Amino acid sequence: MEIRDTETLFAPTAPSSGVVEATVVSPTEIDEDCYQNMDERQETQHHYDRDELEVPKLRADGNQDPKTQDNLDELEVPQLPLDNQISPRPYNIRITTALKALADKNISMVEYGAEVQLRCGYEEVPVVVEWGVPDEQLSRASQILVENHFPRLFTRTRSWFGYWETRCLRHDLDGAGWMCVHLLPLSLVGFTLEDATELRKLRIGDASRLRVEKDLLSFISSYILRGPPGHINPELLHRLFEQQSNEELLKKLDEGVRFIKKWDWGNVEETDLALAERVVRDCQYVGKLTDVTWDPARPCTTPEPVSPIE
Repeated sequence: MEIRDTETLFAPTAPSSGVVEATVVSPTEIDEDCYQNMDERQETQHHYDRDELEVPKLRADGNQDPKTQDNLDELEVPQLPLDNQISPRPYNIRITTALKALADKNISMVEYGAEVQLRCGYEEVPVVVEWGVPDEQLSRASQILVENHFPRLFTRTRSWFGYWETRCLRHDLDGAGWMCVHLLPLSLVGFTLEDATELRKLRIGDASRLRVEKDLLSFISSYILRGPPGHINPELLHRLFEQQSNEELLKKLDEGVRFIKKWDWGNVEETDLALAERVVRDCQYVGKLTDVTWDPARPCTTPEPVSPIE
């Protein structure tokens, strides 16, 4: 299975549970030709040879430190993103760079751990990025990262996470040894590529909009419509409404609209008030409002014409 673009990844359909007995690629096989196991006396030299890597020092925001610049006039000032653009986070840039290096060489990857949580909308900063790689591609994937200035990190025999950390290949992502990627053989995590779901064109972090949808739907359902509370999705909420008669449903929706009209909306556009009424009357419309697809040739507009609230 080949990765066709930079952002094509794999996510496990369900996490592995329990202890999985699997045949793990031995360190000798992993390190063949390129990576011979080193003792702790070589760790300092192996960790980072900055002259060899030629990686500029970056600040926490991902920009080059002015102190490292000899000529301040040549220091580039980063451009601020427009309102309809997303400001790239430093860790996203490094992850994307590493992913592109592997994707360009047709290395298949399965997201694991923090990245899956990030896609599900949880607030996660992926300090440790875990990618499952087919056993036969593991050594090649590690070599590709080294060639693209993501050096291999030394793994002690005794580590914080025990055998889990000693069975993977660790690479530095931030030039400081703090943020790293763990290449896990799929035999270690206990599933194959066929057990995963292929994702296309889904940027890391976009899934946070799912939490916005749930919070908004829960607020509309429980507070405005006095209906069922909790974190529910548009489909479930729609089915709950369908169980009511048309008269009951229309009465409840009309009451909800009259309720929000009593709020102090301040100085807002009529179209915004119309959208507020629309999402109260049609819970599935929330999904259209939170669609993050943006085409430069077609600027974002209201998904469908909406009449102002009378």
